[in-house]
Amino acid sequence: MGISHSCPAQVAFARKLKGPPVAALETLEDVVAFLNLADDAAAAARDAYAAEEGAAPNDDAADLGFRPATSAFVLGVFSDADGVEEDEYADFADVAAAQQHRHDVYFGAVAQLAISRALADAKLVDRAPGVVLAKGRDALSSAVLDAMDEPLGGWVDARSLPAVGRLTALNFARYEKLLRPMLLLFLDLSGHASDDDGAPFVGGRSGGLFNNDLVEELRAAQRDESFRDRVAFAYIDGVAHADRMRGLGLFGGKEKLPALAFNTNERGVVAPFPEALPLERRAIREFCAAFLGRRLRSRADSDAFAVATVNNVVAPAFDAKRKPRRAAPAETVGVSEQFGAASAGVARRGFADHVVVLDARNFSSVADRPDRDVLVMFHEEGCAPCAHMAVYYRAGKESEIPNFKGSDLGRFPLVSADFWTSDHLSERSRSMDAFPGTRARGTLTLKRT
Repeated sequence: MGISHSCPAQVAFARKLKGPPVAALETLEDVVAFLNLADDAAAAARDAYAAEEGAAPNDDAADLGFRPATSAFVLGVFSDADGVEEDEYADFADVAAAQQHRHDVYFGAVAQLAISRALADAKLVDRAPGVVLAKGRDALSSAVLDAMDEPLGGWVDARSLPAVGRLTALNFARYEKLLRPMLLLFLDLSGHASDDDGAPFVGGRSGGLFNNDLVEELRAAQRDESFRDRVAFAYIDGVAHADRMRGLGLFGGKEKLPALAFNTNERGVVAPFPEALPLERRAIREFCAAFLGRRLRSRADSDAFAVATVNNVVAPAFDAKRKPRRAAPAETVGVSEQFGAASAGVARRGFADHVVVLDARNFSSVADRPDRDVLVMFHEEGCAPCAHMAVYYRAGKESEIPNFKGSDLGRFPLVSADFWTSDHLSERSRSMDAFPGTRARGTLTLKRT
């Protein structure tokens, strides 16, 4: 999540950091300007105020400065902030202070009875003490502060995130707090210049398709009322996060972009979007409905979904041109050999290697033995660097070197991720992060007893 590099946006953020956490709004026009109300909503508020006061509101509004287009504006609505609503106002101010460091959310409050009544009469809030959050001219949310089912900070977090934004290391925790499955669109963002997680335009291409067109399809799917508040939607840099793609059942890296998958905390669930389907709104909606209906829990489920859906969704404009998966490199005995009984080295020697093939079903029994050292390599089947590692793996096991002779050697092909639980995947990702230069090719993990 990066602040816009424009000078006005940086000045607005600097003013926020130096000023009070809550901007005091004195007039109805201050409120209209702060929320950037659409014309009809602003007219309704003015008419309601005139009916309350018997006179039109003051036309003058305070200079609130530049308004970053992708930011959220949170208005506290109070009629007696120093009296019966004192506790609610204090809670509102505490949340504003805790979030003052954020460039993408601004807090203001109005504490006048006539204005609070006008906002309620205009249906912008039910009553005081209340809160209104504006993100764009047509995106208003409201709640009553003394009747909320969740903490105000969490309410603001959920509604201030972009409907479909860019997932980054800086905002991942905010998405995680939503406690919703995340539908992640992996893109090649090398042609996208902005670091703003709510940037309206997404540059570059993935699989021959414009990234912005793909994100617009995701936005269209997100607007479906049946699951809009049950799923978090985001796009992410698939080149920088190739390991995360593998953890979600998406293999092939940059060559397989664009790609779509659910990220969920449900144990054992791996739900990638089938490559056979176009990445367009109808297919994405059906994919979400199938996931929420618990019909997508594995790659096999995704394949079955593709078979059932492929004839119902025809959208050539969104058929990505992905490169085919690379074939395994040619083998040279003693130099570059693949794992497994079919490799050239094993065929020449006449006996199989001593490397245990691991998956989620046998991992604990092999790798978690307290009486043995275990060396495990996580790898992709057929990758060139792993072919070179295979030679050393076998040579080490067949040698008389004590450290190798007394150890177990194992390998975990990442194509087995269908059977890998989300908990194990997070552990595997942390192991990979320790070897950032190798990605998932030839990642070694040594457990010492």
